[in-house]
Amino acid sequence: MGGNYTNVEMSLDDFNDEETAKRTSAIVYLSVVMAFGIPGNLLVIIVYFGSHGRREGTHWMYIRALAVTDLLVCLVAIPFELFQQTHQLTFYSAAGCSIFRSVSVHLSLTSSLLLIPMSGNRLRRVCQPLKSQLTMNQGYITIAIVVGIALLFCWPEGALSGISLEKLDNNLTGYDCSFSDRFRGKNYTTIYSTVLLTVYISSMLALVIMYSIVGRKVLERTKFQQSFRRKYSVSPSSAATETTASENLTTDTMDEKNECEDEKRLLT
Repeated sequence: MGGNYTNVEMSLDDFNDEETAKRTSAIVYLSVVMAFGIPGNLLVIIVYFGSHGRREGTHWMYIRALAVTDLLVCLVAIPFELFQQTHQLTFYSAAGCSIFRSVSVHLSLTSSLLLIPMSGNRLRRVCQPLKSQLTMNQGYITIAIVVGIALLFCWPEGALSGISLEKLDNNLTGYDCSFSDRFRGKNYTTIYSTVLLTVYISSMLALVIMYSIVGRKVLERTKFQQSFRRKYSVSPSSAATETTASENLTTDTMDEKNECEDEKRLLT
């Protein structure tokens, strides 16, 4: 009876607090990422747009673009995710849900996809240093392509997102910012989620492959340099032996010279 009484007395805010408690680990993780991400990316922006602002090249360009994107993720996407996590059943704005979910997907995709041309540029510099590299204009074009691809994949998020009604006990209704009830029972949301997951996994695989090639090339060059040094440089033991022999030869020469002088004195 006591349990039933407690259940009857629960309000929508109480149910929302229960859902928030279940997501404590996610909230703490996002808060830590935001706490470190904002000053970290601000520092990168200050340095690379300030003292390093005159440095040109695609490498510096990608770093600046990635820092700006990650800062926007920490200032826009993560705060929205935190608000959504703490208002799991009390999110009433369908327009706000649609806008912020699409913006969050766009910023996250842009940040992830920017790593691909950045890593590809580094791969070409390491593996083909004597061939022509990306120019500044080509770098701007790749950034524009990444932003366009992110826009292509984020607009369905805005179209599919909305308020999902959750039936609770005590004849209460929760308002969850998720895929809209208009698409409940349809395959649109499943297909879209699968496509996004495929994009993220493909991006991760591409990064792993490219950096594996870079690591292998760096390791091969390191081994070659070490073998070259061993082949054409004097080892410490041989150098010590040569030094000892030279000292002995010098000593012997001095001794012979002294003996000759003594013989001359005796003759005179």
